[in-house]
Amino acid sequence: AGESKVNKLNETLEKPAHLTPGEGEELTEEQAKELKEWEAQKKALEAEQETYRKALEGENKKLRAEILEECKKFDDGMQELVDARLKTDYNVYEQELYKIKLIQAVAQEEDDIAASIALKKSLTEMDERREGAARAVDEFSSEVSEAERQLEGLKTDSANNEKHFKKEVVDPASAGSKDVAEMLLRTYRRRGDLRELPPALSDEVMQRAEELLEEAVQHDGLVAEAQAAAQAVRGELERLTWTLKQMDDSIHAAEEELQELETRMMSAGSDLDLTLMLKQGQVEVEQAAVATDFSDAEIVEKGVIHANNSLITTSGKEKVAILFEIKDFRKGIHVLQWENSRLDLEEEELLQRTKDLQLLRVTKGLQSIIKGSDEGKTAHENSSLEKLVSYQTKVHGQRVKEKAKSVEGLTAQARVAGRENAELDEDIFALESAVVERQRLCELQGTAAQQGEGRAKKSEESKMRMMVTHRKLLDLAKAQTREIELMREELVRLRARTFPSFAQLSQASLPDTII
Repeated sequence: AGESKVNKLNETLEKPAHLTPGEGEELTEEQAKELKEWEAQKKALEAEQETYRKALEGENKKLRAEILEECKKFDDGMQELVDARLKTDYNVYEQELYKIKLIQAVAQEEDDIAASIALKKSLTEMDERREGAARAVDEFSSEVSEAERQLEGLKTDSANNEKHFKKEVVDPASAGSKDVAEMLLRTYRRRGDLRELPPALSDEVMQRAEELLEEAVQHDGLVAEAQAAAQAVRGELERLTWTLKQMDDSIHAAEEELQELETRMMSAGSDLDLTLMLKQGQVEVEQAAVATDFSDAEIVEKGVIHANNSLITTSGKEKVAILFEIKDFRKGIHVLQWENSRLDLEEEELLQRTKDLQLLRVTKGLQSIIKGSDEGKTAHENSSLEKLVSYQTKVHGQRVKEKAKSVEGLTAQARVAGRENAELDEDIFALESAVVERQRLCELQGTAAQQGEGRAKKSEESKMRMMVTHRKLLDLAKAQTREIELMREELVRLRARTFPSFAQLSQASLPDTII
């Protein structure tokens, strides 16, 4: 049906050749009748084609509307599918993120358990080592006590040996000479040689002194050995004590670390990661460039926020109400101050008016005005003044027109002068260009100065003439510029004169002027 309609639109009705008359020919009655029939058929075909065309256009519009509707339905369906796809992808990504968080939590728990076991094992080993170190410290403490006791015993023996030396050697020698006794004691104390002393003792006493000195020297060696042993034992005890302190610090640090780990493991059992969907405006954590850390963030219930906001709003309204009260109070103060100032000014004005009335000079005209008997004269003066004002207005209008014409003429003259100045500027530029070109030619021809001084003289004269011409043109331009400025000043002065002046009228309107 569509193809038949299209073919119908493409149909054409050709005019028969015999119905077209030649030059100088006319149609017969039959040909005229046949031509009318052909025209009627053509009109019928055109009407039918027009009907088909309108039907096709209507069908085309209907199809276009249906296509647009189907396209809209398709777009809406695609948009719904896209939204569903985005929502599904969001849910999938959310679950994947939650899965990753759970895997991280499980991995963290396994690491914490391993770390807890390692810490407990390390604490057990450190406790064992600490017990060994404590036993070693106790043993070395007893050894230090024993070494110090032996050292004190040897020192006591040394003091006893010195007493025996005094009793057996020094005391007998002091009976003969106290100086010799003191020298014997000093020599004994520094473990010197007794044979260097003067022979003031008997051989038996000297022999006994040497024996006691030899015993003291041997005993000093024992004391030195005992001191070295005691010092070594004390040094080892200090080292063991420092080691024990380090072990105690390490055990304390490990216990604190284990306690923190156990606390974190206990909190991890109830503090799990959750995925929440929040609006962008509800997240008040400062956003990072890549990944925001929400570890220290807190979720606050809406009711708490609304309650705090209501408290803040109530407090703010109360403060605003207080501020309004303060403003109104200050406003009342300012109004009273302004009212006082106004009344003071009114009082001053009334006083000034009273003074003016008291000092006013009463004239006959003022008396007549006060009595009210000068109304006719005042009306006559008013009419005379009105006539004068109308006349002055008319004269002022005529003068304004005249001045406007003169201004137009001056403006035209200024335009003409401006054009002449522009032409002169162009001439000056052309002359300056010619001068520059001549200077260049003179510079180029400077090497050929031997060709004659006459040419140089002519060039100088031409330069002089050009300079004189240039100077004259500049003077002319300046003179015309001055004339333009004078014309502008005259124009301003004439414009100023056109404004009316009421100085005499204002002087005549003073109340105390004699009329």
